[in-house]
Formats: sequence, structure tokens, C-alpha cells
Amino acid sequence: LRVACIGDSNTEGFRGGAFVGRPPSKNAYPASLQRLLGPDYEVVNLGEHGRAVSKTSSNGYWNSKLFQTFVSQRWDIVLIALGGNDCKDADWRGEEAFAADYAELICLAKGLGT
Repeated sequence: LRVACIGDSNTEGFRGGAFVGRPPSKNAYPASLQRLLGPDYEVVNLGEHGRAVSKTSSNGYWNSKLFQTFVSQRWDIVLIALGGNDCKDADWRGEEAFAADYAELICLAKGLGT
């Protein structure tokens, strides 16, 4: 079974501070999930730090290369962990817009099922 983990730095395993520029943590939750689920599952980390769910954000997930990877494939399970970066003043457009963009992403994910 194929599992897509889409999200921001928490998904990617981004390590800030003294770790900037180093590879993502091998303990990011998609890697841990892969170890827990075992070889019958393929867990794919499609997280990237700074990404937002808002379609109008300058750093929106919708505009990323990882989004293109996500929509070009089929998935049995999709985990979405976005939203924290949408709270930044520059990106926040209100609850209704946030909910609408998130709902659209969920509908899109449902359509990518196997």
C-alpha cells in the first residue's frame, strides 16, 4: 500500500538552528511510520518546510514540485499535515478561505486513490 505524507517542516523533518543546511531528520514521522508499518507499505515523504495550505500563499503547497509529484501518482492513504504556516500574517486570509483551501486539497486527495 502506498502512503503519501504531505505537509510542512514537521512532515519533512526539517531541522532548524544549527542544523540548517543538513538533510532532514531520519526520525521525521514518515520515516518512523515506514518502520512501524513495515515492507508491505511504501511511505513517501512529500513534506517541505515553510509550506502552507493556502492557495494564494507565496509558499503554498499547491505551487511546489512536491505537489506535482503528489497529484501525478496514485495513493492508498494520504496524510495531510499543513496549516501552521498559514497563520503567518502575510498568508492569513481568514477561517473561511483556509477551510475552503483545505477542503479542496482533501477532495483532490480522495480523487487520487487507487
